Amino acid sequence: MTKLLQVEKFPILMLPEIEAYLESGLFRGIGKKTAQTLVNCFGSEDFYRY
Repeated sequence: MTKLLQVEKFPILMLPEIEAYLESGLFRGIGKKTAQTLVNCFGSEDFYRY
């Protein structure tokens, strides 16, 4: 049986950290240029919305 961790609050990330996360390889098809475009378009507000 797998134990799940409960997260009450995500750490606040700066825009370069969000960009690095998006281009880390976790998301197929998102490389450096697409990550830059997403961060420039949406910023950090939409990242923390959900």
